[in-house]
Amino acid sequence: MLFGHPDGEPVHAERWTKPPFDGVVDGGRIYGWGIADDLAGVALMAEALQLSATDRVLEIGTGSGYAAAILSCIVKQVYTVERLETLYRLARRRLRRLGYHNVYVHLGNGTLGWPEHALYDGI
Repeated sequence: MLFGHPDGEPVHAERWTKPPFDGVVDGGRIYGWGIADDLAGVALMAEALQLSATDRVLEIGTGSGYAAAILSCIVKQVYTVERLETLYRLARRRLRRLGYHNVYVHLGNGTLGWPEHALYDGI
């Protein structure tokens, strides 16, 4: 399955890995690019959730925003929560600039999800 932007352009991973998205150091750990940020990983998660075009999805840990972008091409709305402010700002800005208008990014602790927008079809 090829994932693409709502305007028909493919989602290119290199748009998500160029600085400043190489990662953010917090408490000695590097965040911002992980297992959920590779196409195969996102495809496996989406397949396991059996997502459809009318679904609303919650993602915990926005990171670079890549997984949210991929999911936004499959579902109606993606709600994603990021706890690190730098990643939140960068992902939000990048998603807007690239035209992913059905992705909503929230700064906060994802432990409780994003209750204001619940119920979700997949998490």
